Amino acid sequence: MGEMISSFVIKILIIVAALAVAVCVAVGVILGVKHSKENDTGDGGAVQTGGDVDDDGLGGSPLYKTNATRSSYIGTSDSSTKLIEGIKSNNAILVELDGYTVVASKGADEKIYPASMTKVMTLLVACEMVTDLEEVLEVKEEHINFLVQSGGSADVTFTAGDWVRVEDLLNLIIYDSDTIACLLLAERYGGSEAGFVELMNNKAEEMGLTSTNFKNTTGLHDAEHYTTCREMAAIMAYSFENELAKKILTAYEGYRFKTYEADGKTVRDTHLSWSDWYSNKERFYNNPVISGSNPKVTVIAGKTGKEEIPRNCFVTYATDANGVGYVAVTVGRSNESQPGVLAAESTADMKYIYRNYVK
Repeated sequence: MGEMISSFVIKILIIVAALAVAVCVAVGVILGVKHSKENDTGDGGAVQTGGDVDDDGLGGSPLYKTNATRSSYIGTSDSSTKLIEGIKSNNAILVELDGYTVVASKGADEKIYPASMTKVMTLLVACEMVTDLEEVLEVKEEHINFLVQSGGSADVTFTAGDWVRVEDLLNLIIYDSDTIACLLLAERYGGSEAGFVELMNNKAEEMGLTSTNFKNTTGLHDAEHYTTCREMAAIMAYSFENELAKKILTAYEGYRFKTYEADGKTVRDTHLSWSDWYSNKERFYNNPVISGSNPKVTVIAGKTGKEEIPRNCFVTYATDANGVGYVAVTVGRSNESQPGVLAAESTADMKYIYRNYVK
């Protein structure tokens, strides 16, 4: 009798265990489906919110992964670091990239507002996520309205219904500091601008930047959108480790591109744009930067910024005759009580730093 009861109990326990496993599997499937739907936007897999994004989440593998060759891209100061004098910009730094040492600086660790220098990070993150350079994205009325209402920057006049290639949008971030290009790429790869900004901040954290925080992709002024000259220089240096970002940052020609009709194939218009960092004769049209008759460095990349604060700022990348890289950053002012600098003065400060502090 006892043996029959024991056998019956064992059978009951086995049935209960099987039911428990079945319930767990069912719950797992339901949660998995729910998670999948929450992250499915119906546009080929673009992620709705920021955070970790695996390759399949973009409908394909990223084309250009950053080849980080160092544990830190932050320039370090030592007893040989000189104080930068003789410039109008309130903050500045010059970093020599052979050993990532700071050659000279002025308020390099003070909080500054990067304005459109921000777009170097915007470009970098987008380049790390792009899966198809030929993909076309649609300019919508809401993008144009944001541009007008925010006072954002653009040299190209888009209209609602224009479709633009991803590769062209990446170039326009640097060439024209284009607000709409930033928004389109942010929505494609972050689900929204806020989602993409989270990716930018994740990248900053990954790089070990402790004094940098982004609130937007464009550099429009926000009290909580800030960095330092030292960390802005690190962002530019790191960007050169990404093949696509480097190609765009170092472009030295007028850039021609097309916009398309809704089918993404019929050409609507053709545009020609010019990069502000070199084409304007107030900038680096007369490369290389020279000291007397001896070339010291050639500036090969740059990004300007001109919000009310810092008014104006500039980050550039240069190389000397031996191929050693340098990054320099100048910031007109870090708060509104200080005098700003004109674009021409910002450029003059940049040239002065290279001429006087490169070894």
